[in-house]
Amino acid sequence: MLFSSLLGTTLCDVPRVTIINAGRSVDQPVVVQLSSYYTFETNIEIRCSQIWTQNMSWILASPSLNYSEAILNGTIVSPNTSKWTLSDHHLPFAHDLYALYFVYTIVQGDNNKTENVYDKGYITIQPLPLEAIISGETEITRGNKQNIVLNGSESHDPHVGPGALETLTFYWFCKKSSEEFPTENLLEIQVVYVPLNGSGLNGGCFGTGVGRLESTEPVVALNASVMENTTASYVFQLIVTKDARTSSDRKTVHVVEGSPPEVSLK
Repeated sequence: MLFSSLLGTTLCDVPRVTIINAGRSVDQPVVVQLSSYYTFETNIEIRCSQIWTQNMSWILASPSLNYSEAILNGTIVSPNTSKWTLSDHHLPFAHDLYALYFVYTIVQGDNNKTENVYDKGYITIQPLPLEAIISGETEITRGNKQNIVLNGSESHDPHVGPGALETLTFYWFCKKSSEEFPTENLLEIQVVYVPLNGSGLNGGCFGTGVGRLESTEPVVALNASVMENTTASYVFQLIVTKDARTSSDRKTVHVVEGSPPEVSLK
C-alpha cells in the first residue's frame, strides 16, 4: 500500500541557485566597469518535475546586512530574470562595494510547497572614466603679444555625454617645460594669480613655480605677455573631476617673439 501511494507522489527537492560571475568573498569582489555589455548570470537547478509558479530577482544591498535585512532594505535592480545586465541606470551604485543577491522562489510538487533559495556574491561597479579634453593640437605656438586660449569644453562624462559642463569641476595648472608636475596631491598646489605684467622671478608660468590657475571655468584665456619669459615653452594641464573620478589632458604652448599665424586643428 505504501509503495503504491509513493508511485502517485512527485518527489521534489529544494532547488539550487549559483551566481556564476560574482566575487565569493567580501575581500575579493568582482570589479566591473559600468557597461551595457556586462551581464551577471545565475545557474538554476530545479529538482522537481511539477512547477506551479516561480519568481526571481536581483538585489543590491550593503555587505553588512544579513539575508533578511538585505531583502527588506536592499534595492531590486532586475526582477523576473536569471540574468542582470548593467546599464547607465545603475550609475548611482558605482564606486561602493555591494552584496549581490539572486533570490529564487518556486511553488512546486503535489502539495504546492513554496521554496525560497538564494545565492550571494560581492561586486564593485566602476563607472567609465571621465574624458578631459583640451581642444586643438597638443602643441601650439603663440607670439608674445597674442592670446593663449585653453578650451576644455569638450571634456565630458561618457555616461552623460558632451555639453553637461555644470556636472564637472575644472582645474588648470601651468609650468615651464623644464619643470615637473607633482605626481601626487596636484589639487593641493597653491593658486597663483595672473600678474598684470611678467614678474621677472624664477620658475613657473608667472615666475612663481608650478601653479594652479585661479579660474575653474572650462575655457581659460591668457595673454602671452604675462608669462615669465616671452620666449619659452610652457605646459598647461587640465584636470577634470566628478564624484571619485579624475581625468587630465595637457597642452604645450611655445611662446615666441612676434605674431606667428594662429593655426590650431581640432
